[in-house]
Amino acid sequence: MTPVSTHAKTSAKTSSPDKFASPQSFGSLAILAEGRRLHKISPKLKKDVRRALIVNYAVFLVATLVLNGLLHYMVLAPFSEWAFGGGEGFWASAGRGIVVFAQILIGAVCAMASLIFSVQTLSGWHEDLAETVIRSSRDLPDLRFDIKLWFKTIWVGVFQGLRSAILALTLLLLGFIPLVGPVLVMVGEAWLIGQTLKWAYLNPLQGLKLENPALTKQLKYSAVKFGWLATALTLVPIAGWIVLPWLLTLQVIGLSSKLEALQGNTCKLG
Repeated sequence: MTPVSTHAKTSAKTSSPDKFASPQSFGSLAILAEGRRLHKISPKLKKDVRRALIVNYAVFLVATLVLNGLLHYMVLAPFSEWAFGGGEGFWASAGRGIVVFAQILIGAVCAMASLIFSVQTLSGWHEDLAETVIRSSRDLPDLRFDIKLWFKTIWVGVFQGLRSAILALTLLLLGFIPLVGPVLVMVGEAWLIGQTLKWAYLNPLQGLKLENPALTKQLKYSAVKFGWLATALTLVPIAGWIVLPWLLTLQVIGLSSKLEALQGNTCKLG
């Protein structure tokens, strides 16, 4: 979340709204490469990214364990005992087998929901990273730590995480539509992720009173182009889920740098 700087109005160097190249000139791979470049040369970004990822993986692990535990002890296990009985015997063993199979299938969905929740919980940190790039590019004072703002960032991130997880799970229902269902799910997820990347940059601009209406308009149809790579990673169990938070964090940094460059501002982090 972005505190308003008193220097923002006087120090910003912003190009004329209609005199920069289109953000359509780069995509998901380009912003990832730019994010990696800045991450390598900036000790500050390395520290901030490390802190954000630790929080992300902790949230993901706890959410996954809680969801799967609730699923097993409050739904699957009681259903198995009611439907197949307890103790030993063929039906009891069959019931336990069905519970294990259902746990694996539904557990994967719970893991995906936990992943989406944990990634969206980072939205506040992503905005701080984007603001760091913006301030460096426009020679504004560094963002100072504010404990009240930090707690507000956490609560806003949790709310956005819950909302995005519900949207994503609802979107998964489209996958049951024959033929076009999987395509709709992929495009929808790419759009959601792209929106997250886009607003991680635009929200700090609004907070600093540096909005560029022309840029916002040109970014309107770029979400899928920015989000397809992260969407592809969600289809790779375990390995893809582990890499995804790191990828999105670097893409936020890279997209912020690229959009600043389009407006004639060069990131000076290093």
